[in-house]
Order: sequence, then structure tokens, then C-alpha cells
Amino acid sequence: MINEVTKKGWRGTVAAMLQNHPDKFGKGPGKINPWALTNAMAKKGAKSHYKDQKSSLEGKPKKKNEWMTFFEFVEKKEGRA
Repeated sequence: MINEVTKKGWRGTVAAMLQNHPDKFGKGPGKINPWALTNAMAKKGAKSHYKDQKSSLEGKPKKKNEWMTFFEFVEKKEGRA
């Protein structure tokens, strides 16, 4: 059984893993548990690249401004993203 508890501030990162790489992350044989991975990353001092959200299973993850590429930043400023 997978424990779906995410540390505070990491729900957006889990959502991004699940939505962007469904072949690698999720439930089932041969898939990586994103909740365990983000908890391990947080323990080692890593920073989340995505904004926190209410649920790691719902909603579209949004990158934090400091981790956006130049093109993502321009699209956001122009209102295209």
C-alpha cells in the first residue's frame, strides 16, 4: 500500500510528477512512489520547484518563479500561460 502523505510545500511537485510522467510515477508494479521520493528529497534539503497546492492528485502544478525558464517567464508576463 502506498502512503500518499506529502510534506508541506511538495504537493505541486508530486502533482507534476504524476501528470508529466505517468509512465514512471504512480501506483502499480514498476512505478516509482512520488510521495516517498519527495519526502526523501525534502529530508536531504532539496527545494520544491513547484508551488504548493491543496492536493497532489488534483489541479495543474505551477512552477515557482525562480525555477521558470526564460520562455515560461515571458509567457506568464504576457498572459499566455
